[in-house]
Amino acid sequence: MNELVFASELTYHVIFFRLILAVIAGGLIGQNRERHFKPAGLRTHIIICTGATLLMLLSIYLPSKTGGDPGRIAAQVVTGIGFLGAGAIFRLGFNVRGLTSAASIWTTAAIGLTIGAGMYAASAFAVIIILLTLNVLNIIELKIFRYRTAKILSVITDKYSGAVDKIIDYLDKKDVELNDISIEEDIETGTIELKSVVYILKREGTKKFFEGLRNIDGIKRISLK
Repeated sequence: MNELVFASELTYHVIFFRLILAVIAGGLIGQNRERHFKPAGLRTHIIICTGATLLMLLSIYLPSKTGGDPGRIAAQVVTGIGFLGAGAIFRLGFNVRGLTSAASIWTTAAIGLTIGAGMYAASAFAVIIILLTLNVLNIIELKIFRYRTAKILSVITDKYSGAVDKIIDYLDKKDVELNDISIEEDIETGTIELKSVVYILKREGTKKFFEGLRNIDGIKRISLK
């Protein structure tokens, strides 16, 4: 009986209102991901949130017509969205990228389900929390916490330029950690190759770090992966 009463509240106005809210909620989260050039951006988050809302509305409507458990479709959304989120995760060298995008995809689907169920306050509060996490906490991480990103550095220098010592001095000044250093000399070409795993501060930025290396005399080739 409760399911029938609940489903009877799904007028066209209510359905349209919840779907519009889903577009807004998904758009607010998606614009952050789009602004940071992430794999899942504005359109992806809007579609996910709208789709989850629509399926939640279906979960409410169907039991009133055919009977059954109203939570089954919603449960399948939670499971299925995990596979979509996994597609946003990829490995780049020593780094794993896309975890935050995958988490935002999964949570956006949850917000869509919540909007579809008519829990507007909970949905709005969740969107605020996610936006604060994506925007404000990112700034705090870069300014306070010393998070590092791992890269494989390979530098080929002229043997007689003394560039290797200059490179090590530069890395010390930039507070860059080194691991697995190898220095090999090629007698035929008169070059020295320095290889190492470097851990660069995220607030330093890979581009800035790379440009600093290029200014060192005697370097013939730099690779940073």
